[in-house]
Amino acid sequence: MKKILLLCLAFPLVDAQAEVLLTNENSDYAVKFAGHIKLDLIADLDGHRDKYQFLMSAIPVEGDADYNSGGYFSMHSKESRFSFDVSKEINGSDSKVYLEMDFFDEKNTAPRLRHFYFERGEFLVGQTWTNVSNLEAINIWIDFGAGDALYGNRKMQVRWQRDINESLQFAASIEEPSDTNIENTLGIDGTEKAKLPIFSSRLIYRHDRGHLFFAGEAQQLYWQGANTVDNDDAFGWSMTFSGSYRVFEQDQIKWIFAQGSGTSKGVIALAGAPTAASLDSNGKIQTDSFTNVTTSYTHVLNSQLNTSIGFTWLDVNPSEARDPNTNIKEAIIGHANLLYHYDEDIEMGIEYMWGTRININDNEGNNRRLQAMVKYKF
Repeated sequence: MKKILLLCLAFPLVDAQAEVLLTNENSDYAVKFAGHIKLDLIADLDGHRDKYQFLMSAIPVEGDADYNSGGYFSMHSKESRFSFDVSKEINGSDSKVYLEMDFFDEKNTAPRLRHFYFERGEFLVGQTWTNVSNLEAINIWIDFGAGDALYGNRKMQVRWQRDINESLQFAASIEEPSDTNIENTLGIDGTEKAKLPIFSSRLIYRHDRGHLFFAGEAQQLYWQGANTVDNDDAFGWSMTFSGSYRVFEQDQIKWIFAQGSGTSKGVIALAGAPTAASLDSNGKIQTDSFTNVTTSYTHVLNSQLNTSIGFTWLDVNPSEARDPNTNIKEAIIGHANLLYHYDEDIEMGIEYMWGTRININDNEGNNRRLQAMVKYKF
């Protein structure tokens, strides 16, 4: 293992695209170093609150102090990232350790942990995308916030996965729960606690033109009351159906459909706030329900150019105790881009995006943005 650490430190001095074999007495380690450097240039047209990504939750609406505050220009390289992949075979079973970090923190430029897990045979342990997340159904957009469309997030987990045959794979997991699901606008005595892990399962079917992805998860929401307030719990669930399909020779359609109750925090667009449930005046948990739909179409123009268009729609049926002035009821975002692959390492592109947000009180906001990028992959 000391040799592995030394090799990781030495990678900036060697060809990063090379795969290096490191031998010890028991087996051979295969070490890969990869990543990309990405510079984003953003011309915001209407005063979106986030200077780095175009989020539904950051669109100002009528009545907000910064509504119609005017556009601005910004540049950043926060999406740049790097990864280490260390793999070997042990007793006939594949083993892998994976680490990936980026710099997407609004407050500083320190590296941020994205993935850190190990795999041995049919088991995965550590932090990575949840079992219900389907990254293959998300189009490649220039805007980092286009991940709003995804249901799921990166969490600590233990996952078991097995190939049923060449086309089918099944996986089940227990995952890290959250203790910030419940909004307490009425100041009810007590605190939210996580009592159980999240349970999930999925089935993936692959065919010649793409794949189909079916997944579901279940979790408990728990409020531990204080003084005269009793304890209460609620059941949260979600289901997703997503996939991709190749049309003609190279074009591709992708989609995600997600629906649930008490789990709307799992939608990336709502992940930053307690948005799965709220407490009523009796201290009882009232869950939100949601529907999230995204679709995209990519057309390949030639070996170097491709263009995509896509939309994401979110509908939330909020509980009665929700603050109507700050919580989203409905939102839609669209993206259209053109990508140029200069060579196998360098990509450039431009993307136009627009979005509408409607709060529970029906106040509405609209934003537009133009973003260009240059990316070097290594």
